[in-house]
Parts: sequence; structure tokens; C-alpha cells
Amino acid sequence: MVLGHFRRHGIRLAAAVAVIAGLMALSGSVSAQEASPGRDGKIKSILANPSLRGAQVGILAKSLATGRVLYQRNAQVPLIPASTNKVVTSAAALSVLGPKFRFRTEIYTDGPVSADGTVTGNLYIKGYGDPSITVEEAWLIAHEIHGHGIRRVTGDLIGDESYFDDVRFYDAWGFDQPRSYATPLGALSFNWNTVQAYVAPAAQANQPAHVTLNPEADLITLVNKVKTCGKCSARISGGLSNNTFVVRGRIPVGGDSRTAFAPVEEPLPFAVSALRKFLEKEGVEIAGADRAGIVPPEASRLMSHKSRELSQILRYLMRFSNNLTAECVQRTVGVQKFGAPATREKAVEAVTSFLKTNGLYHDGIVVDDGSGLSRNNRQSPESLVGILYHMSRQPELFAEYLEMMAIGGVDGTLANRFNNSALEHRVRGKTGYLWGVVTLAGYTWNSAGEPYAFAVMVNDPPKNASVRSVQQRIEEIVLALME
Repeated sequence: MVLGHFRRHGIRLAAAVAVIAGLMALSGSVSAQEASPGRDGKIKSILANPSLRGAQVGILAKSLATGRVLYQRNAQVPLIPASTNKVVTSAAALSVLGPKFRFRTEIYTDGPVSADGTVTGNLYIKGYGDPSITVEEAWLIAHEIHGHGIRRVTGDLIGDESYFDDVRFYDAWGFDQPRSYATPLGALSFNWNTVQAYVAPAAQANQPAHVTLNPEADLITLVNKVKTCGKCSARISGGLSNNTFVVRGRIPVGGDSRTAFAPVEEPLPFAVSALRKFLEKEGVEIAGADRAGIVPPEASRLMSHKSRELSQILRYLMRFSNNLTAECVQRTVGVQKFGAPATREKAVEAVTSFLKTNGLYHDGIVVDDGSGLSRNNRQSPESLVGILYHMSRQPELFAEYLEMMAIGGVDGTLANRFNNSALEHRVRGKTGYLWGVVTLAGYTWNSAGEPYAFAVMVNDPPKNASVRSVQQRIEEIVLALME
């Protein structure tokens, strides 16, 4: 097949799909498949499985070559999308901001800089919503500050997060404290607003394990309650409260190191404290305190640190479903259209406008956040597939959009899905899960190598049905669609 030719010659799958879809659309040589009693019967049997009994199930599959619908069920019914809402967020961001968009983080001084590198005044770091400032990026910012000749600051280290409003969590999420899957929002965020503890065994049993924090920050106090054991299985947990990270558990002598993660309670103090540590290691002394503030109009910009391109950030967002990244990206779309400061309201209005402008909206669709954590979000199989189909028709964006998605049986949230099936490596998609919601949307190819966009949405499955059992039924539906 043509697709096999592309694979054998090492051409990227994204480019191959774009070429295949374009050729088929131009030639008209592939007609839409007609209703298949065999396929319809298989899907009917899957829907009768106890894991789906009584559930709301919406399904749509559409040919990228012809635009013809292969199969549909409840395709226009608005359902809770969970994290497949990120299909919407990423499409809007890629279209409005462009794949080469870069977030910036700016450094300012409000006093003169002497010949020996002394700032007589304060040093400011202003965040513009970059969700991708990792430990490595923070070190680079500190290295760049040092590279601009700064050696000592007589005043304070001040973080400015005024580019976003001060809302940390949305009411619709149903919680107002950090979660492992939902860290607090902020225009100045660092390391996804999480702290990681590395745990390694001591040389002898009954000794405290070696525990270090990454990143280091004077704000965070480490309490090590991990013991080294002789013969045991490792068991590590950690929790952060009042800026104290308590790590508990056990680890065997000679065992592999383990990690524990915890979300921080406030992003700005954490980011500023961590940056101070990196500056110290680079030889930059800050005499004053860490605090929040606003860059004054008379301050001078020392430098502007640029993030990776948006297409790369969205790849992380889509493959690993990072909720903080989704919200920062959506808020940035809102700022692009309505100006700063970023708010949830501006963000959802901007994305809804993108849908309406491109004919991708129908009655009942609700965009309530970027991540899909809100149960107020509503998408339908038709709206999700509509976005996927629309993006496949944007030659300047489609290769990046397809590349963002996890690959069935390979990586991301699909690493353990479609394994050892005919669709392993042949599904690229975005998963979704909330309590009572299991969804999947993306692209796949039938046995003839013809590309399709699809969405399968399940709301309110039986309470005794496991998440994995519902996921398996979804995988069976997609397989039946492509046979």
C-alpha cells in the first residue's frame, strides 16, 4: 500500500497522511463506505455489553478523503467530553496563535546596573502564562541573567503574575485545593507547579533513605520519613501542606530510586524561590526578599526568555493530557482576542468564537474550560469530528496537529490502548476520563490505509463498570468501524 511505502522510506507519518488524504480528495478514487450490516451488527453487539448498558453513547466516523459519514449514533447529542475537550483547545490555539508562537518570560530591573554587575534596586520576573518552564528552562533563565552581567541585586526578587487574573481554580471543577492532576493556575508557573522528591536507599537497612527535592526552593521544607529496608517492596508517597513536603515509605537496600510528586499551594512564591536557587548557583546574589509585585512603568527590561514553539508545547499537552498547560494555552488564546489580563471568561469566549467562525458550533455545545475538568463542558461526536476534519483541511497546520496526538499502543495516554490489535500504531487520538465519562477522539486508518476522523463518547456507564472495561468497548467500536 501507499502508506507502507511511506513507512519503509522513513517519511513522517504526519506528512504521509496529509499526502494520502490530499491525493484521495483530488482523485475521488475512494468512495465513502456504505452501511455495512456486519459492522453495524458488531457495534450493536458491543453496545449491548454490560459495561455500556444504559449509558449514553455517541459515535461518529467520517472519511477524510470524501467527507462522507461512515457510521453515526447520537452524533449531535451534546455530552461531557472530559479531556477530549483538549481537541478543541489545541485546535483553537494552533489556529489563532500559530504553530510558531512562543510564550515569553521577561526580566526587569528598576535601578541602575553598575560596571561590576550590581543592580541598585529590585529584579523582577514577569510571567506571561508560559506553562513549559521546567527545571531546565529555569536554569536557562538564570544563566541568561548571569550572561547579561548581573552579579548582585541590592533589592528584592519580585514575581509579577498580573498577566492572568488571580483565579487559581475554577468553581466548576468542584475543588479549591491542588490535586495531582490539577495544580493552581498562574501567569508565572514553574515545573507545572509541582515538586518532585527523589528517593534512593541508604547503604544499610534501618537507615533513613536519601531524599532530595527537585527543584530546590527555600520555600519548601523537606521532611524525610522513608526508611531503608532489607528485603521488602518499595512503597513511597508524598504530600505537601503549608510548604512542608513530607515523604513517607520504605525502599530496599540496593533497590532502584523512586520518585514522589506533590502540587504546590501557590505558584508565584514557589517559582520565585526556585529561581533564587538557580541564580545563586549561577553566582547571582539577591540581598533582599522574595515577594509578589508589579513591574513599575519606569523599570528597564533586561531580557525576554522565549519558550519552545507552541506546536511542541501542544504535543506535550495532547499526548500527556496536562491540565495546567491546557488552561494556560486557552487563556493565552483569550488574551490574543480580548487583551490582558487573562480570564476564564475571555478564554472560553475566544474558543467559542473560533468554533462559530469556522462553522464548527451547533446548539448545545458549551466550552467552559480548556482542560475538560469542568462537567459543564459539552461537545458532541459531530462537533469533535468536525474539528478534526476541519484541521485535516488546513495544510499549514495539519501535520503539527496530527503529530500532537498520542499513538495507540505506543505512547502518551494511548500507550496501553489498542495493544496487539489491528489498530496498534494506527490510531492517533485524545483520551478523556472523568467520573462517569470515558471518551476518545482522533484519527485512524482502515485496513486499506484510508484515513478517518472519529469520536466515541460514553457518559453515565453502569456504576459497577470499570473504567478499563468501558475503554475496551470503545476500542472494540473503533476496530469495528475500521474493519
